[in-house]
Amino acid sequence: MKKKISQKKKNIIGENDQFGVILEDINSKFDLIMESFDGMNRKIDKNHEEFLEFKEDMTEFRKDMVEFKSDMTEFKSDMTEFKSDMTEFKSDMTGFKKESESKFDTILSYLMSIDEELKEIKMELEILKKSEKYQNEEIRLLEIRIKKLEKDNVKLHKLLIKAN
Repeated sequence: MKKKISQKKKNIIGENDQFGVILEDINSKFDLIMESFDGMNRKIDKNHEEFLEFKEDMTEFRKDMVEFKSDMTEFKSDMTEFKSDMTEFKSDMTGFKKESESKFDTILSYLMSIDEELKEIKMELEILKKSEKYQNEEIRLLEIRIKKLEKDNVKLHKLLIKAN
């Protein structure tokens, strides 16, 4: 009987040892699970922080986009106004060009009439020289005046040609 009890004790002790080993194995596996869980918690926390930073960046980006859109609307308005101003300027310049051409034609016509008049005066002067009706000094003074007028007229012609 003692042997049976002793055998039972040994069996119980053996079973206790087996339970101890199993519990240690479960405990070590549980520790591994807890370590993995702790690692995942750190990853989740890190991802959450990154997400919050990203969210802040996106909020800032949205604000920047709203400001950019406002700037672009203002720029578009400025460009429309500029285009309108340029159209008005073009119209003014077209009018100025037509007016200048008209005045240029008038001045050219006037200069041509002066040329004709100078030619007539020269012819009359030649006639006067031949008739000797007037004194030579008066004729010489008239010739000087005519030459000066001719030079001035040539200068004006050149200026008009350059301007056109």
